[in-house]
Amino acid sequence: MEKEIQIYIGKVCNNLCKFCIDDEPLKDRKFIPPSSIKRTLKEYAKKNYNVVGFFGGEVTVYPRLEDMIGYASSLGYKRINLVSNGRRYSDIGFLTRIVNAGNIRFYFSVHSHQEHLEDHLTSVKGGFREKIKGLYHLHRLQRAGLIRERIFLNLVINKLNYRSLPQIILFYFRNFGIRDFRFRCIRPLGRALHNTGLLNFRYAALLPHLRRTIRTAERSGININVDGIPYCVLSEINGYQEYVGEFKDGLGKEKQEIDLSSRSFLPRRNRERGRIKIKSCRKCIYYASCEGPWKYYIKTFGSEEFKPVREP
Repeated sequence: MEKEIQIYIGKVCNNLCKFCIDDEPLKDRKFIPPSSIKRTLKEYAKKNYNVVGFFGGEVTVYPRLEDMIGYASSLGYKRINLVSNGRRYSDIGFLTRIVNAGNIRFYFSVHSHQEHLEDHLTSVKGGFREKIKGLYHLHRLQRAGLIRERIFLNLVINKLNYRSLPQIILFYFRNFGIRDFRFRCIRPLGRALHNTGLLNFRYAALLPHLRRTIRTAERSGININVDGIPYCVLSEINGYQEYVGEFKDGLGKEKQEIDLSSRSFLPRRNRERGRIKIKSCRKCIYYASCEGPWKYYIKTFGSEEFKPVREP
């Protein structure tokens, strides 16, 4: 069985995404010291954890990332998951060094198939071109057998891209062979709260496009996970259990997500930072496992969309 520890390496980033859940100025952000990360890796290796995920911030700007990957591999972690915006993968030398350091599964964050929109969302002119070059390098190394794991694309659903989801998955599938996509609905925290133009869409408006995306994916053999949307909303899609990322993440694995800056376990923080249970949630079969809707969403659109899911 997989036992995974996910380690937050700090807030430092080379993007300034409009939907970021952090609004601390980039100049004030810091990394977690390597000694703290190594101590945690060693601690959880002794507890027989065999997979580690690094996320931030932006992991690829962490100093000597390849050394940290190599250290994790030396402790017996069979796979290292990297969650990244992928811009640094445009540097084939850097990418080759980290690939040689351990068995990596790449989670590549990209939010559009159009240059102008991707650069607008991430506030980096030229960022889309760097990502495309990085994906080309990943695809080439994968085809050469140097990357053994699948490559996943992470996408934040927002008001500017949800109508284009079918086109987005087909673009990355046809050009780079990507078959695994994780959609996460925008979270009303940090910078995202200052960019309400990205936030102000109803789940009801998203659902027809999500259904169309799922049909497109099924025809092409593409896998889709959807996170961050209350289960009762997704239950309006036939066979929705297949697409709920939180369901899939819990199958056949044990996972801990830890923020070394506070030693807090991250699954508790969504509730603390803005998700709630409303009265009707108590009648839902997913009451114990669903995080519930966001306070911001309830305040903006009301709670009429949220109907408890009953036993079939």
